[in-house]
Amino acid sequence: MIYWLFWLKSRFKGAFSFVLNIFRNIYFLIAIPAIIVTYRFMKVLKDQGIIDDFTNTVNQVITSIYYISTNCFPMILNLNQMMACVNGS
Repeated sequence: MIYWLFWLKSRFKGAFSFVLNIFRNIYFLIAIPAIIVTYRFMKVLKDQGIIDDFTNTVNQVITSIYYISTNCFPMILNLNQMMACVNGS
């Protein structure tokens, strides 16, 4: 693959650099506005408190999963005890 790329570059020097410049310009035309839009979108979500709510929800879920996996797993053979342990978490 790389050999093919070097062969192509040596064979078509002017065209290759022209095509690379076009791809670089397209990259800058797409990447920079995408970064700006993403930054502003995340800033609005942070200002409205949505990211904090999401973080708190994920933290609660992870804490619950940790509690269930450490305390309720030994009761896995008795389903009633395990469900009581899970519901009590």
